[in-house]
Amino acid sequence: MIDSSSEDAIFAIEEKKQWDSCDYETLIRLSYSDYPLIRIKVARLCAYEKDVRTKNILLRLINDSDGNVRTEVYDSLSAYKESEVSAYLKKIIKEEPDGIAKSYAILSWIDILISLTQISNDEIDFLIDILESSNDSSCALSCCYGLYLFGVEEYLLEMGKYLKNEDYHIRCSAINLLREVKNAKNRPAIKRMMLELLEDEESLVVIDFAERLLEIL
Repeated sequence: MIDSSSEDAIFAIEEKKQWDSCDYETLIRLSYSDYPLIRIKVARLCAYEKDVRTKNILLRLINDSDGNVRTEVYDSLSAYKESEVSAYLKKIIKEEPDGIAKSYAILSWIDILISLTQISNDEIDFLIDILESSNDSSCALSCCYGLYLFGVEEYLLEMGKYLKNEDYHIRCSAINLLREVKNAKNRPAIKRMMLELLEDEESLVVIDFAERLLEIL
């Protein structure tokens, strides 16, 4: 059950081209809602109007008790290309207990670092440590993606290993991340991965994802 007035307020803000001070105040108020779905929608909206007020909402919701809310928060934080935000995410990556949420934190952290061109051996070592200590496939795949983008080329093949994961969601995620990293140099290798996957794949969703990627390789 959700307070319909809260949903109406969020919808009204979504429809606006420009927010005013009342809209920000409404988002701040709704970010304290008892309903996780409302807090998720607030976090999602905060990615579209980058402002110190929306950033502060997200940084507060980092501590939300609901893993789905935190997942949305980490995803939205990728819009804020700031060293402060990357530092928050790096801390969260070490502490986040939810595997899916942690994988989103990793992806957003990677995105911000690349945007800020703040990649060093320390960041590479940090991701390797997270990868080696992770028991979650989503987190491990995100780490491999980041390490490849950070210039450690052997992690392209490591990403490809997740195409054999028993969870079809992970296989779909691997395809999506391979799509993100494709370039002229790695295109033949990714094409081989997709063709090998399609030889035995039974999931129609995974097959669709793979065929769509092949179309642009």
